[in-house]
Amino acid sequence: MQMVVIIFRSSLEEDVLAVLKRCHIRGFSDIAGVLGSGETGSVLGTFDSPGSNSIVLTALDPPDATRVVDALRDLHTAALARQHGRDLPLHVFLLPCEQVV
Repeated sequence: MQMVVIIFRSSLEEDVLAVLKRCHIRGFSDIAGVLGSGETGSVLGTFDSPGSNSIVLTALDPPDATRVVDALRDLHTAALARQHGRDLPLHVFLLPCEQVV
């Protein structure tokens, strides 16, 4: 199995969940209200740094993981085009995953 970790600005929540739905992914965890700082800026829930991120985790067999990652790449590419190349607060990681319990 592989763990797909999707970290994104909460404003992209609808788009990310739509990708999972199109890919027929039913099992995932959505962690909202995540604060932090990184390549695409800070979201600390403060006046100076408003907003928040979300994290979606889903453990998938490799073919499903590949399909989700490809769909998220397409989402990323389309959003970059709409933003004229400006950084997009969407990051996807793929990790080895073994269920032990």
